[in-house]
Amino acid sequence: FPGCPEWLYAQGVPRQFQPDGRSFPDYSHPVYRKRLRNFLRVFAARFCSDPRIETIDLRAYGDWGEWHSGYGYPNLPQRRKALAILLAAWRDANQGRKWLNLSASYEWMTSANSQREFAPQGLSIYEWPPPSYAAYRQGSLFDEAFQFPDVTLRRDGVGGAVKQEYDGRLIANFFAQQRKPVTMECFGGLDAYVNGRPPIGFPDTKPGDDFVQNALDEIVSHHANYATPIGWLAQIGATEFYNRYRPAMLETHKLMGYRFFLVRATYPRAAAPGDPLLLFQTWENRAHGRCYRLCPLRVSLTQNGRAVWAVNDARFDQRNWMAGETYDIASRF
Repeated sequence: FPGCPEWLYAQGVPRQFQPDGRSFPDYSHPVYRKRLRNFLRVFAARFCSDPRIETIDLRAYGDWGEWHSGYGYPNLPQRRKALAILLAAWRDANQGRKWLNLSASYEWMTSANSQREFAPQGLSIYEWPPPSYAAYRQGSLFDEAFQFPDVTLRRDGVGGAVKQEYDGRLIANFFAQQRKPVTMECFGGLDAYVNGRPPIGFPDTKPGDDFVQNALDEIVSHHANYATPIGWLAQIGATEFYNRYRPAMLETHKLMGYRFFLVRATYPRAAAPGDPLLLFQTWENRAHGRCYRLCPLRVSLTQNGRAVWAVNDARFDQRNWMAGETYDIASRF
C-alpha cells in the first residue's frame, strides 16, 4: 500500500515505510498539501452540493483514511499540525455543505500520539493502550476536530474493535454533547461472523457467540444514525448479508437513528375565531439515536380530507429527545 499516488513521492513528498512494507506520505509537506487541495476542490464540486448525499467520509490520514496507522511524526505538536492541515483542507473544500465523518480511531503506531515508545511489531493496541483519555483525545486532534460544526463522528470496526475505556467513552461523550449524526461500520464481513468463528484478530471471543447480533447490539448502543451492513473483510455482497440476517437487521433498523411516537395529544373540542388554540402532546423517541436537524411541528385542520388551515410551531425542538424518556410539549397557535 503506497499511501498516496506514487507520482507524489516522485515530486518530493517524503515517504515513511512501516515494518510490514506499507508506506505513508508526510501530509504536511507543501507539495502534498497543494495536490490534496486540488483534488478536494474537484471532489467537492461534484459531491458536496448533491442533495442525495447526507454525509461524506473525511478520509485523510493513515490506513484506509481511518485516522490511524499513518506517518509517524517525531513529536506531538508536529503530528497535530499535520492533522489540522488535513482537517482544514477538507473543511475549506466542503464549505459547511455536508457532514464530514471523521473516523474516531486511536493511532497506535506512533510514539507522538501514545507518548510511549513504538509498539513492538504484532502487539495489539488493546494490549498497549494510551496512557490517559486526554492523551487519546489530544493525540488524534479529537479535542478540536469534533468542535467544528461540520465534523461529525464515524467509528469503524464496531462489534470487534471498539474498547470501552477510551473508544466507548469518546463515542458516549460525543453523543451527549453534540447534535450531529453518528455513523458506524461493522467489524469484518460475513466471513468474520458465520460458522461460530470469532472475528479475525480477536481469538478471545467464545465459539458459538452470535457475532452478528452482538455487532448489531453494539451499533445500537453507540446511538448510530447510519451503519454499514458489512465491513472491511466482506467476501460477499451487502444484499446477501442483509437477507441472511433479515429479521435481526429489520429489528435493528427500528432502533437506529430516531423514531418519534406521539403517545398522547389533547386539544379543545372547539375554538372561536381570534382565540388561542392550545395543543398538548406527549412524545417518545423509540429508537436509540438522535434527530440532529431541527424539524418544526406542523398542525393542520382538515375538512373533507382537505387542509383548510395549517401552521408550524417554530418552537418545537426534538433534537434532544432520547430513548427511555417522554417529552411533554405545549403548542399555542
